[in-house]
Amino acid sequence: RAQSDLPATGAPRGRAMISTPGPLRIASLLPSATEIVGALGLGESLVAVTHCCDVAPDEAGMRALLARGVPRVTRSPVAPEAMSQAEIDKAVTASQQASSQLSLYALDEGELQRQ
Repeated sequence: RAQSDLPATGAPRGRAMISTPGPLRIASLLPSATEIVGALGLGESLVAVTHCCDVAPDEAGMRALLARGVPRVTRSPVAPEAMSQAEIDKAVTASQQASSQLSLYALDEGELQRQ
């Protein structure tokens, strides 16, 4: 675009820039994204994480997040720390063979909306 097509805001003429009022709020639904958010120094912006998240950007950062009340908004019937490989395989296979309504992961939408 030509420089003259851009107003002072940097948005093309006729298009509004999207701005978020208030502080940045991040709900991370992917452990690697949680780690990246922490590594970027945005851990204070995290308002929700998954049951699988363990670092933000490190274990101490995750402990601090959880201590300040950041909720885990996902859960899974598969608990690798409490199940054998055979039990995990059985749970995953059962999920794949069941109706499309059965998932290995559940999102607590109510908790996410409260954040």
